[in-house]
Amino acid sequence: MKDATKRKLDLIGELYPKGRQDKSRERLKSLWNGERARGGLPFTHAGFCVDYYDELNAPEERLQISLDEIIMRGRLRDDYVPGIFPGCRQATLPSMFGAREIVIGRDRATEKIIRSAEDVDRLREPQIEGTIAGEWLEMQEYFLNETEGKIGVHAVDMQGPVDVAGKLWGYDNLFASAYDDPASYHRLLEKTTGAFIMFWERQKKLLGEAFVPTHLFGWSYAPGQIGATVSVDSVVMVSPAFFEEFYLPYLNRIAGAFGGLAIHSCGNFLQHMDGLNRADCVRGVNAGQLGAREMYEAGLGKDKVAIACCDLNGAAGEFEYFKSNGINADLTVWGIWPKHNGKAVPIGEMSGAFWMDLREKEEALLIASGA
Repeated sequence: MKDATKRKLDLIGELYPKGRQDKSRERLKSLWNGERARGGLPFTHAGFCVDYYDELNAPEERLQISLDEIIMRGRLRDDYVPGIFPGCRQATLPSMFGAREIVIGRDRATEKIIRSAEDVDRLREPQIEGTIAGEWLEMQEYFLNETEGKIGVHAVDMQGPVDVAGKLWGYDNLFASAYDDPASYHRLLEKTTGAFIMFWERQKKLLGEAFVPTHLFGWSYAPGQIGATVSVDSVVMVSPAFFEEFYLPYLNRIAGAFGGLAIHSCGNFLQHMDGLNRADCVRGVNAGQLGAREMYEAGLGKDKVAIACCDLNGAAGEFEYFKSNGINADLTVWGIWPKHNGKAVPIGEMSGAFWMDLREKEEALLIASGA
């Protein structure tokens, strides 16, 4: 362990003593168990320094900027549990089949390697070594060793089986095949689902007790019993009937392997809330652009955990809605930390007035939530 890492971990231990972390973990565990969540502080402030999903860092850099952010967050009152999130690369699972990552500036895409239904059967067996998935494992192993297992390490954010297939073949071709050649569609989905399970299992085995099984969001914590977390961004493009026939069987397979799942989509997928409510495999739903209240009002059941964001100014109203409807949601609050030129203002530059105002706002949220 490097001296800089040790100093930061010691400070994190002071800012987040065991009692504080235990309360947050227990509250979140009870939430996912469908119980009345008690203890802890029932919201999490959004991240403000680490570019969780868009920036690709070398392992040492990622670790150090993550530790710095954890330290900055230490004076906030919320349910944050310290953890290190590796990042997101859409080519992670496609690379296991031999597809190259295409980089244009900060954007990353995936090479299409399926041109016809015949190519589905020519795909190589998925492998981890020598691929982006292997690079992620090396990064996670570095985090684990450098911190001596003293801090959690999150699952990598990689797309789920349908979206991986869409990147390998093209979404238009994939969706057309579901109608014109469903046998080829299902053969491909069996392969991409197997790759997802393989990589998730390797992360879980590598990290052991340090494994945090969520990338929804990079600053969120979830207990081990939630199962796996799966991104299904393309679900915004399909009907509820298509979802049930061509998505759900593969989500069920993942849930069967890990004991459940939470799913994510960035866009507006309110048309699926009723179907997700009826899907026994789904324990939680994360939306990048939907509020928790929107999801519940559109049919998501109270036994499902909505993992969502809201603005600081609207958070009290959200908590009042949750209380009056008997809902437990995992809420992230945006807007707590000021920025200058797009970057978070250093903690040392915060005035006493800022901290007084922050405490008043946090206290108001705690009162509204009934904590």
